[in-house]
Amino acid sequence: MSSNTFTEITTQSWGSRLKDSIGGIFFGIIMVIASFILLFWNEGRAVKRAQALEEGAASVISVSSLEIDPANEGKLVHVTGETQTSEILSDSNFKVSQKAIQLTRSSEMYQWEEKKESKTKEKVGGKKETTTTYTYRKVWSAAAIDSSNFKKPDGHDNPGGILYPQESRQAEEVKLDAFMLTSSQISSISGFQPLALPHDVLDTIPLENHSKFQIEGNTLYYGKDPSNPEIGDLKIQFSYIPPGQTISVIAQQKGNTFLPYVAKSGSQIDLLSSGALTAEAMFQSEMRSNTILTWVIRIGGFFLMFIGFRVMFNIFRTLAAVVPFIAKIVGFGLSLLSGLLAASFTLLTIAIAWLFYRPLLSIILIVVVVIILAAVRMLKKNKQEASFVPPPPTVQT
Repeated sequence: MSSNTFTEITTQSWGSRLKDSIGGIFFGIIMVIASFILLFWNEGRAVKRAQALEEGAASVISVSSLEIDPANEGKLVHVTGETQTSEILSDSNFKVSQKAIQLTRSSEMYQWEEKKESKTKEKVGGKKETTTTYTYRKVWSAAAIDSSNFKKPDGHDNPGGILYPQESRQAEEVKLDAFMLTSSQISSISGFQPLALPHDVLDTIPLENHSKFQIEGNTLYYGKDPSNPEIGDLKIQFSYIPPGQTISVIAQQKGNTFLPYVAKSGSQIDLLSSGALTAEAMFQSEMRSNTILTWVIRIGGFFLMFIGFRVMFNIFRTLAAVVPFIAKIVGFGLSLLSGLLAASFTLLTIAIAWLFYRPLLSIILIVVVVIILAAVRMLKKNKQEASFVPPPPTVQT
């Protein structure tokens, strides 16, 4: 077997599995409760956000970026213009400086990475045998990988950290023509471009490290041979966001700058997009984002609840594990039941939340939940009827 592959076989007794399943009931209950809270909170968040965007779309006014009108103080304004800054941003280690809104150093180190793959096989009597294969390969990674946690660290040692890790710099003062952008707005600006390396980029690096660097186009390579990397080698690049980009902002006007606009629902509006976009287009984009986020959290809440129910019910599969074939059938049935319960209670939770936030639509969801629960009850009834064996007729003599 290769030195970069390691296989481990472990066994777990039926009693130990049963103990774990009993303990899992508690964690399953926590997951189900957490899913209820997440789903309920999400519906309130979605409604408040939608109400805020509707309010903003109805009240926003478009103003010129070239001059500040005091009459618009405190109002929700839409501004389109060009970003401006006079700041020179510099890297803390290398001699790299650039007039920019943001300056970023990206760094990757050549390291060992551990991947593991497990296969489980159940034995008659409830014992479980797990075969885990650990595979080690060399990869470029922006994050330092701690090799001390590897199953087989010998021969797969990584450096303790990245010598020159990723770093970001941001201008403190960036204007949108006559307006001054806030720090959060500045960090929202996109449009990074690669930065060409100056010829004296290494002048601020300790002399003992000079010979270890090579310049490959816009990349600084720390190591002997870029075509044959070794563990600990680095690839470093720089990128920046130049001023002069056209952006669009929707926020509350406050003097010569902006503040997040607080709607009646409590949700804040502080939007920034690249390009010259209309207020209508920006609000439509934000509404789509709100819808997508709402469904992502709904689906996440459903799966969290499904896993919670499945973990709670796993004790029944463990009890049946003395006969692996029966355990598979029981496991499938428990997964189906968990899915139906999760779907029902997910819809029920959303419906209850809608009673507070969307009273009319909640009635429709409650009807759907009743239909699903009726289907679950019918399924259980059919199973009971199918398993019922009538007694043989008595023979009279």
